[in-house]
Amino acid sequence: MKRNRTFILLFPIAILILFGCTQSSDELKSLGEKLDSLQKGQDSIKTELADLKKTLQTRPSPASRKTVEAVNAVIDIDKDPYKGKADAMVTLLDFSDYE
Repeated sequence: MKRNRTFILLFPIAILILFGCTQSSDELKSLGEKLDSLQKGQDSIKTELADLKKTLQTRPSPASRKTVEAVNAVIDIDKDPYKGKADAMVTLLDFSDYE
């Protein structure tokens, strides 16, 4: 009884696999070509990623980079337009280059 029940359950699945899911050789060839194309794309992405990793590893560490020291500079802005009090304790200067 148990064997018959198993046969009844597996037989329709086997029929679907054998007859319902068959593909022509052209379809299989097309799928193979698409798979090859995807594999080549993935390989190129892996190569680019490896190159980026090498580039990042060759960069100097933040500790070894040159530091910029603050420079006290006096800039004459007496004749330039400004907003606020002329005798303010702090002056912010905004330099913009619109080229």
